[in-house]
Amino acid sequence: MKNILKSKWFIVIAYIVILVLLNAISGQLLYLALGAGASFLCFYLFEQIAYF
Repeated sequence: MKNILKSKWFIVIAYIVILVLLNAISGQLLYLALGAGASFLCFYLFEQIAYF
């Protein structure tokens, strides 16, 4: 359980860092990252739930 929670937090933190970097590069890339990131996070969470 703890390992899964740590990996989720790691992904969330990495996702936020990537968003900040993309926002610094270009505001338009931020919207693409939000769409792709949200889809990825939803897919990842559903996948984790399916294992239980």
